[in-house]
Amino acid sequence: MSYRIKTAARLTGIPRNTLLAWERRYQVVEPARASNGYRLYSDADISRLISVRQMLDQGFKVGEAVRLLREAREESADSSTPAGVRVTVVHPGLVEQLRAAGVGPEALVVSRSVGTLAELTASEPTPTDVLIVRLELLGDQPRRTLRSHQQRLGGPMVIVPYSFAPQHVLRGLIAAGIRIVREPVRAAQLVSIVHEVVALTRTSVDLAVGMRGPPPAVSVPATDHAPVPRRFDDLDLARFAEIQSSIACECPNHLADITRALVAFETYASHCASENPEDEALHAWLERNTSRARHVVEEMLWEVAVRDDLPVGAAAAQAAGDTPT
Repeated sequence: MSYRIKTAARLTGIPRNTLLAWERRYQVVEPARASNGYRLYSDADISRLISVRQMLDQGFKVGEAVRLLREAREESADSSTPAGVRVTVVHPGLVEQLRAAGVGPEALVVSRSVGTLAELTASEPTPTDVLIVRLELLGDQPRRTLRSHQQRLGGPMVIVPYSFAPQHVLRGLIAAGIRIVREPVRAAQLVSIVHEVVALTRTSVDLAVGMRGPPPAVSVPATDHAPVPRRFDDLDLARFAEIQSSIACECPNHLADITRALVAFETYASHCASENPEDEALHAWLERNTSRARHVVEEMLWEVAVRDDLPVGAAAAQAAGDTPT
């Protein structure tokens, strides 16, 4: 399958001008050319661009990402590549395709092969390095479905073959660190992608953003296990957002805006914790720590208000052990 640059930009989330710059400076991909000179990006090009973008999300520079990808491809093509990559396949016919192509255990060890997710759910979870699931089997919420199965299987990387799908679904999967590959996919291409994913993992590049479950437990005093109470209510913050200050940089206005944004996210996380039992621990963790961040900004806002002799509400003054100005 070939894609024009506009489609490639939509699929990868990389702006057109950025794609062109990466090609010139780093030779990230070398797209073919149509007879009229237009660039034509292959599925392999799309996959490589997705990898680069995901690595940038992890803090790597473009040059570093390109170098690591090249090393990963070389490692996957090297006969010394460690054998026995454990793979769980949820795809009707894919294992038979691999067998027909002569893909043996020296390249991949298929730990389990089932035709449906119901069969995978009914079976005992087996640790695996890579989970391959056909998109059409994932239902209406593919990311959530993948998250639950990934957690059962010990956190493998995920590859999703697909035939047709809305672009917003593909972009959502890409943003979650999932490798997508357009069908029909050749056995050799799939093996190469699997080994590239594993090689990147061995370089400690975690491409599974948002798919590893809740963050590590944070050690905080017992009194901090509950969200920190607010110092300023909505009316206080609305006043500070518009108040005229003698401070030329308008710090009270900006601090009030930051506080309101944190309050909004804190409320959002609280609702998510009650509506999404699967991720309740994660959202409760987010709510608690957002409240702590909000408390720090409130302390800053209070200090600025006091120094600039700005009026504060009774609740804020009481929280500070003061009387209203």
